Amino acid sequence: MKWTTFDGRQLEYADLSHQHLSNIYWFHRVLFSRDNSAAEICRFTVDFLNEKFDGKILDYSPHPDCKSEVDALNSAGLLHWFFDEQGIRKAKIIFEGEIIGEFCEREWMRQEKIISVLK
Repeated sequence: MKWTTFDGRQLEYADLSHQHLSNIYWFHRVLFSRDNSAAEICRFTVDFLNEKFDGKILDYSPHPDCKSEVDALNSAGLLHWFFDEQGIRKAKIIFEGEIIGEFCEREWMRQEKIISVLK
């Protein structure tokens, strides 16, 4: 089975990293929990995680280039923003009362600057 990334690349599921598989699971579980096709993707992804990584699901770590994913999490009220000790803006991703991951705005901003320079 192939997976299409946010930037349009087609990758074999078997070639996806542990983090990428975990992010696919979390993205569909958190944002599309009532959608049957999302439930199927979650089950399929968990099967791969069981097979390749002893069933370990890593913390959700959205890709900094995927602004739409971060925007969706923010719109759903799942990002709880704070500043760390260096003054970097980060967000805990909280779903059903549990911290399931973290997002660092610095990475997102760095990517935005690179894109604007390239334009």
